[in-house]
Amino acid sequence: MPWRAQLAIDIAGPLDTSALQASIKNAVERHEILRTTFWALPEMRVPFQVITDAAAPLWDVIHVEEQDPDALDRAITRLFQEDRRHPCDLQNGPLLRLSLLVASADRHVLLVCLPSLCADGETLNKLFYEISGGYGSCLDRTTRSNEPPLQYLQFSEWQHELWKEAVTRRGQISGRDRISLRVRG
Repeated sequence: MPWRAQLAIDIAGPLDTSALQASIKNAVERHEILRTTFWALPEMRVPFQVITDAAAPLWDVIHVEEQDPDALDRAITRLFQEDRRHPCDLQNGPLLRLSLLVASADRHVLLVCLPSLCADGETLNKLFYEISGGYGSCLDRTTRSNEPPLQYLQFSEWQHELWKEAVTRRGQISGRDRISLRVRG
């Protein structure tokens, strides 16, 4: 079962889907890891990173309106489980998968799924703030953030440092840890 970084973002109030998609598009343009695939040549043991100029995430809209109140939580759980079982095509992508659950005109949940190779809990937290801030900017038609994006090289160096610290502390790393963060707000 592939490891995934997954995030559920509750959206209360009327949703401008075009502004949300524009916000996500802006985040993908700013962050290389959201446009990355990983290639492995026949003689290579470790894949290498390939960054494209543009990449469109997989995007689904799922309606759960006419179901009981617990149906939304069950749908989130089911979709996250399905995503973990879905094979991830690291070479061809897209690696970013999004599902917009529509519970009502004023209640939506955006599910964000990435391979753990591309994201962890902190990455998802930053992506949440970037999408929500970008959504507000798209609604207000203001400019995007001037904050420089965190690029994959910086992320991988940070991950390597965490790995070295963990090895020192525990003597080994457990490969069974999966990230599953649900932000409610």
